[in-house]
Amino acid sequence: MLPAVVINNQTFRGQLEIEAVFNAICSGFHDTPQYCKKYLNTNDVNKEELLLMENLTEGHSLGRVIQLVLSILVLFIVVLYCYRRSAKRAMKSEMKTQVESAVNQYLALKNTDKEAGDRATQSEMMTTNE
Repeated sequence: MLPAVVINNQTFRGQLEIEAVFNAICSGFHDTPQYCKKYLNTNDVNKEELLLMENLTEGHSLGRVIQLVLSILVLFIVVLYCYRRSAKRAMKSEMKTQVESAVNQYLALKNTDKEAGDRATQSEMMTTNE
């Protein structure tokens, strides 16, 4: 039984060589990855870098990281500002309701005291008239 590999719907059987398998894999891409271009141009696929797949990742530049952090910071500040503004409005509304309630209670108490005073005056007058 011979080893076999299916790549891009083609079966490769027999003694498989790294170069043949690697070329078959890389040829299946419409846009050839940088990794494939690098090693296909040199025709040196036996390098340790290829076998260990080192240097594949391209890191982000410091400028890109700083830009991302600043963008997140600006977004956080905008959200915090909107939340604070909303909380202030809610607090003002609640305070206005409480002040109106206290004023209404005070006016009701004042009217009650005035009515009680008027009744007391009227009853004094009635008792003095009798």
